[in-house]
Amino acid sequence: MTAISLVAWRRIQGDPCFRIPEATFALIEGYLRQRPDAIATPILKGEQVSLIEKVCELAAEAA
Repeated sequence: MTAISLVAWRRIQGDPCFRIPEATFALIEGYLRQRPDAIATPILKGEQVSLIEKVCELAAEAA
């Protein structure tokens, strides 16, 4: 959760290196695998859905 918070904070601060949705998705996925019953699971799963949609949009634009 600390890593997810750090990435979110760095993105808010404008760090362009942390604007890669696939990396954020992988970070959340790793957290959820280790803690499937965490209190933040519904929020993180919702964020994953959003990231998947964004990746699909970016892939469609690139094609």
